[in-house]
Amino acid sequence: MPLAVGRHAARGHARIAVAIPDKETEGAITATAIKIFRGERVGTIFGTISIGSGLGSALGSWSGGLLHDFTHSYNPLIVFSLINVVLGMLPFLVVPALRR
Repeated sequence: MPLAVGRHAARGHARIAVAIPDKETEGAITATAIKIFRGERVGTIFGTISIGSGLGSALGSWSGGLLHDFTHSYNPLIVFSLINVVLGMLPFLVVPALRR
């Protein structure tokens, strides 16, 4: 019985370890969106950012697991992640207003 309790406790700690950094970045994203996009459309823009973030989290983990299942290796998954990081940085590299 103690082993089962230990497993459940480890899952709980892992969920907390993932949730805390996730919630910390939400505040930074909100502040940045409000700073860049002022006016009436802040809610729409923030909603779009939130939906995109949620879909990215869901589809990213699912596609990463699928890629690992097909290749039986983490190397393609790391390359896939790095490509997505570069794609996510692209708007900030291309649009000068986003760099301020």
